[in-house]
Amino acid sequence: MPAGWADGCRGRRSRWLRDAARDASTNAEQDAEAVILYDEQQTTVKDNGEVETLYRRAYLILRTAGHEYGKLFVPFDSQTRITSIKRGVCRNKQGI
Repeated sequence: MPAGWADGCRGRRSRWLRDAARDASTNAEQDAEAVILYDEQQTTVKDNGEVETLYRRAYLILRTAGHEYGKLFVPFDSQTRITSIKRGVCRNKQGI
């Protein structure tokens, strides 16, 4: 994890996420606001024709200006059903 992260965050996150955050913070450009750690989209068409899409995305917010990357936008219409939304937040000692 990047230096200064609160100990309470360490036990709650997967090892791959902690490792990715450490590597990304080390290799990020100096003026980067945020870094994408993980980005996956998986679409499945069921036998009944129903389409199910799973999105997984993880960001490391490096600066206060990067908080924009932490906002979630979910486009949907009257025929779209959202079955779950999960998020996790881990702040460093400076609150970023």
